[in-house]
Amino acid sequence: MEWMHVLVLGGVLSLFALRGAHARWKLRRVRDRFHKGSQALTDDNPTEAEAIFRECVRLSPATSSLHRMLGRSLAAQARFEDAAKAMETAAYLEPKNADARLEHGLMLAHCGPGQEEATATALRKALTLNPELRTVLREAGQLEAVRQHPAVAALLAEDI
Repeated sequence: MEWMHVLVLGGVLSLFALRGAHARWKLRRVRDRFHKGSQALTDDNPTEAEAIFRECVRLSPATSSLHRMLGRSLAAQARFEDAAKAMETAAYLEPKNADARLEHGLMLAHCGPGQEEATATALRKALTLNPELRTVLREAGQLEAVRQHPAVAALLAEDI
């Protein structure tokens, strides 16, 4: 009967070893694909980047940065509602990450009418977590159009 225990224990240890090897493979795969997706965005190929980041999210759904990169690839295709959903997931996964909150709010601002309250809420959370982001919102040249959004303009006029 002792040999049966040895076989069972050996089988269990083998399973743990396989799980560990699979986890390491997934980590390497996600890291490699992340770099490839980032390069696709840099090379102005957001469709390829989207496909890559969707694969990364499938492999590691609890990683906030992967959802943010997926959101960026969707925003680069002017798919702002989809991008906002990806950024919302990223903010949910990392609720104390001011940058994730900021990106979520910026995507909502691009979604059009009806998102004013959600935009203001997301941006207010970002500014609460990191008040220095107010300067970024006020001064960054590429955010000029966002500053014209009623919710953003009202938020920037507030003193938090």
